[in-house]
Amino acid sequence: MSTFHQSTHWQQCRSRFVLSRHLLGMYYCTQCGLNGQYYALEVDHIRPISDGGPWCDSNNLQLLCVPCHRNKTSLEAKNRSRLKELIQYLQRKRLFDLLGIE
Repeated sequence: MSTFHQSTHWQQCRSRFVLSRHLLGMYYCTQCGLNGQYYALEVDHIRPISDGGPWCDSNNLQLLCVPCHRNKTSLEAKNRSRLKELIQYLQRKRLFDLLGIE
């Protein structure tokens, strides 16, 4: 677990978000619909912080069950890796220079 996820600020934000979902009757996985009363749910950043997403904006948070959260995180990591590879390829091919992109 990262230092961010252990911080008091994140723990408070996470707790407020989870409580609000409970009170609104929306305590389920937004991906597959599993009920959070019977299955473990995790708070997920829709747009990852590493991609510029706000860390404690309820519009950027969602509840996901553990398998859905793991799948989403894995897909995001693969996409970041692919993007990095593409950028490196384009830099090697000097296409950035030809296109005027820095």
